[in-house]
Amino acid sequence: MPGVVEVASAVSSRIYAAGHFQYKDDGGIRNALWYDLASTKIALIAGDAPIRYVDHNIDTGDSEQSVIVAFTDVLVIVIDLNFREKPVIAKTRVIPRSSLTSLSVGDLTNAIGRQSQAWPSKLAITLTYGDAEFQLPFRYGSNVAELAALVPSVALDLDRR
Repeated sequence: MPGVVEVASAVSSRIYAAGHFQYKDDGGIRNALWYDLASTKIALIAGDAPIRYVDHNIDTGDSEQSVIVAFTDVLVIVIDLNFREKPVIAKTRVIPRSSLTSLSVGDLTNAIGRQSQAWPSKLAITLTYGDAEFQLPFRYGSNVAELAALVPSVALDLDRR
């Protein structure tokens, strides 16, 4: 099993792949401390559990408050970023996936007649965990295949309450 260092590096790459944003300090030489710490926190909490989905809303509107989410089979790991603070504050919340209270599927590519095409090309879901609500993906069209693979297991979480 990979250790925290390897998992943190993989998480870092997945955060960046979920949507490009400026995360470098020191003239673009190294990652910002908050970015590396967020990746490390997710890796530490996930441990040996596979990370099924990673997304974030950094640079999608509110430049002062952002969130990174990572889903394992049993947890939603949430990193709340506060860019108003210097240094940037990265608070961590861990939500049991079994606390899901609602799942809503919004925009979705029709699957009928798409046998020779990749499906889905678009997908939007809303997940509610108590007072926490996540509309995924945070960016239109990002991580669609990974999100689609997550939906069936998330739907089963409704039965685990």
